Amino acid sequence: MKRSAFPFFVFFLLTFTLNAHASLLGIRLGKQENHTRIVFDLSEKVPVESVNDGGLRVILSAGRNSNFKNPREVGIIKEIEVDQDSLRRTKVLFKSSFAVKILKSFWIAPSSSSSHYRYVLDIAKGEDLPNPVLPSFAKKLKIVIIDAGHGGQDPGAVGYRETLEKNVTLAVAKKLAATLNESGHYKAILLRKRDVFMSLASRLKKARALKGDVFISLHADSHPRPDTRGLGVYTLSSVASDKEAERLAQKENKADLIMGIDLKDELPEVSNILIDLTKRETMNLSTKLAQSLVKNLGKYAFLLRNPHRFAGFVVLRSTDLPSVLIELGYISNKKDEELLLSEEYQDKICHGILEGIEAYFHR
Repeated sequence: MKRSAFPFFVFFLLTFTLNAHASLLGIRLGKQENHTRIVFDLSEKVPVESVNDGGLRVILSAGRNSNFKNPREVGIIKEIEVDQDSLRRTKVLFKSSFAVKILKSFWIAPSSSSSHYRYVLDIAKGEDLPNPVLPSFAKKLKIVIIDAGHGGQDPGAVGYRETLEKNVTLAVAKKLAATLNESGHYKAILLRKRDVFMSLASRLKKARALKGDVFISLHADSHPRPDTRGLGVYTLSSVASDKEAERLAQKENKADLIMGIDLKDELPEVSNILIDLTKRETMNLSTKLAQSLVKNLGKYAFLLRNPHRFAGFVVLRSTDLPSVLIELGYISNKKDEELLLSEEYQDKICHGILEGIEAYFHR
């Protein structure tokens, strides 16, 4: 007699109220003869990421209900931890006293017997773990260094309604840090957490010392023409992509003059962009990061024409840290200023940056 594919299951149902979004309908666990089967019931086929690094983590691009109850022990699974990140994806951590080995995974399309998609994972016992407490989603986080432009005696640009750039960049930087941290994939570090002045040289020194994976500097420009608006992403180059990028770099690089700081005396290597910043791999990675950010931010923000530009920004002059400068918009433009003061728009920008970073690391 043929053995049933699912001899017995512990079943728990999750109900969702997220409109226009894929739903995780339920998770079923079955104990087989030589493995444990996990079945995810989904309203549609969605991207799934499986990570097996001591604890099996599965991330599904589908929503879940907050009234979730963990099932009892099934097979080698002792506990299930469920969370949802800021992108509304469901993250499931399967805990076991053993290392988990994935035997196979596959999709089952809807059929006459089932109206929904099923994603199936067959897992088995691996090596014994010396410590049965498995890692959480925070393991092996990428470090993202966030630089809120200007601050203190340096207000930066002044907006249409006298909005100060330093306040906009700090507000967005804090939101971005929270968004990245909530994703469970990143540890965000703010160079400036309050309204204080930091020299460009000190920002560069601190960013290098933190040994991050990427560096993002946030700014909000002004322009003599009030109709100029749009978000742009800038990377380092000894030759500016256009006159506007050159103008912007010259303006940002003069920030230290407010405190009478001579850059070449405090940090000699930042005085010559051609000597220290020709590390090809870092610049290539910076370009890839910028391209990924532009692609994803375009879903949420109005972009400049040719939104990826480049010039000689001092703050991007790290030889071993992929770095970009994001001009969030022109606060001298009435529309851009209004958007950048909106928490809803700030949230959208932060989600766009998160998606861009995720796409960059997945590449």
